Amino acid sequence: MGQMPQALGHLPQSNPQRTIEKVGGLCQNRGPVYPLYLTKESPMEILQDRRYGETHEWYTVEDDVITVGVTEQGQEMLGDVVFADLPDVGQAVSEGAPCATLESVKAASDVLCPVDGEVLEINEALEDSPELINDDPLDEGWILKIRMEGEPAEWMGPDEYGRMLESTD
Repeated sequence: MGQMPQALGHLPQSNPQRTIEKVGGLCQNRGPVYPLYLTKESPMEILQDRRYGETHEWYTVEDDVITVGVTEQGQEMLGDVVFADLPDVGQAVSEGAPCATLESVKAASDVLCPVDGEVLEINEALEDSPELINDDPLDEGWILKIRMEGEPAEWMGPDEYGRMLESTD
C-alpha cells in the first residue's frame, strides 16, 4: 500500500544539523529580499511580497486572485519533484485543505490551500516539467491561481517565517 500524502512541514529534514545564516540583500528581478537565509546546501530566499505557511507554502494576492507555490525550504525538504497532481480549472478549493499534491523521490506531499475559492489557472508547465518547483519555486514554479471567495488565511510575514526557519534548524 502506498504512503499517504502529508503536508510539507511534516517531512523529515535531510540534515537537521545544518546552520542558517541571515543576510540582507536584493534579489535581482524579484524585488527586495530581507532577510535572505543561506544554508550550507543552498540559498533560501524569503521574498517580502508573500505570506508563508507553517508547512512551507507561499501565496501572493493581486486583486481577487491568489497565487500559491512552495518555498525554497519546502522544495528542499521534498527533494526532486517528479510529478505534480494539480486540480482542474474551475474546481472549488477550501482553506486549510489540500489543493495539489507534489510527488518527489522522497515522498508525496499535499499543498495546503490558503483560501476558499475556485481554481482560475494551473501552472501547465509543471505537467511536463515538475522540476520547475525545485529549480525556481518562487517564480516559474508557482502551482496554481485561485479566485478568492473571502479573505485568505493570515499566514506568516517574511520576518516571522524567517524566525520559524531559524528556530527549526
